[in-house]
Amino acid sequence: MIRGFIIGASLAFATPAVAQNKPATEQAAPDPARRAVAKRVVDNLWPIGTYRRMMDGTMSKMMNSIMDSMFDMKASDLAGMAGASGTKNAGTGDQSLGQMAETADPHFRERFRITMDTMMGEMIPLFEKFEPAIRDSLANIYSREFTAGQLAEMDRFFQTPTGKAYGKHWMMTFVDPEMLKNMQGFAPEMLKAMPEIVKKVEKATAHLPPAKKPEPAVVTEEAIDSDDPYASRDDWSAEDEAAFGKIDAEAAAANGRVTEFAIAASARAKARKKEAKAK
Repeated sequence: MIRGFIIGASLAFATPAVAQNKPATEQAAPDPARRAVAKRVVDNLWPIGTYRRMMDGTMSKMMNSIMDSMFDMKASDLAGMAGASGTKNAGTGDQSLGQMAETADPHFRERFRITMDTMMGEMIPLFEKFEPAIRDSLANIYSREFTAGQLAEMDRFFQTPTGKAYGKHWMMTFVDPEMLKNMQGFAPEMLKAMPEIVKKVEKATAHLPPAKKPEPAVVTEEAIDSDDPYASRDDWSAEDEAAFGKIDAEAAAANGRVTEFAIAASARAKARKKEAKAK
């Protein structure tokens, strides 16, 4: 879970760097004179080293804050959002996700923070590799979106003390502690909204044929008489297909309880071992 969240968040943070390699449409070459002014504007708004300033010790703090807010959520609430039920019977009671994780791994939070700090530190050079291309793209975009007069006015502003101060700090405002504090509440709200979002997605895609389900195996005619127990799903009976669909739906509904139950079972096993050792 941790690795997936880290990678996903990191890719989201790097979206501008990735997106610039896949333009949606062919853009006309910017006017050289306007681009020269646009480049000076970008030099003030996004100087070399901006990614490092934003990420060096800041990105990991932001991710830690977001994850802390998720760890404080009760497992029963999270399962309820996913449509699961009976979570208290699974042995978790009113435990938070963080408490459950720490039961299985007492060093969970420390391990997570060390992982985050290490990964962010290693990823800074990767982001820096894309920074020149990001700056070039911004200069091209500004030269297309703003007139020569507007660019000249921006350029004059950024030559003033106020303009220089603004240009130096505007990107850093997105990783300011106050901004991070507000972002900390995003993850729980997103999880609460997710069931309704999923319903809307299902409704919006209802006109599409269902996705083809993976077959357990693809066998040749020669394999039919072999010891291979699988046959092509195209050969299944209607009854088997219906039964499989029911089982598949039940498995999807139970997915939100699987991890929770596994952690609770591990905690009970650990408690039994401690009790046996004490005797």
